[in-house]
Amino acid sequence: MLKETAKAMIVLAGSVVAVPYTVAFIANLLKGWPLGPDKYRRAFHPRKVFALNYALLQQLKNLKYTWLYFKWKSYYAHCSHARLLKASCTSSITTTDY
Repeated sequence: MLKETAKAMIVLAGSVVAVPYTVAFIANLLKGWPLGPDKYRRAFHPRKVFALNYALLQQLKNLKYTWLYFKWKSYYAHCSHARLLKASCTSSITTTDY
């Protein structure tokens, strides 16, 4: 029982460290390494790695709105022109000469 718990704790601790650094490595491969003489040391600084992962998680929150995007696209693709309201922005603006 103790051996299994120790294995689980090691795997959990390894995941907490390995996953963010793997994400940082892939992001640096795709987008480019930082400029400077110690670019790898700078890219894998713990603060930068966890800030990158935090920003990535914030961006993933926006995925919940993708269904709404596709719903809008579907609506406008299948909607008749009579149901669409096209208002001109210039009709509400009054022109005055200065």
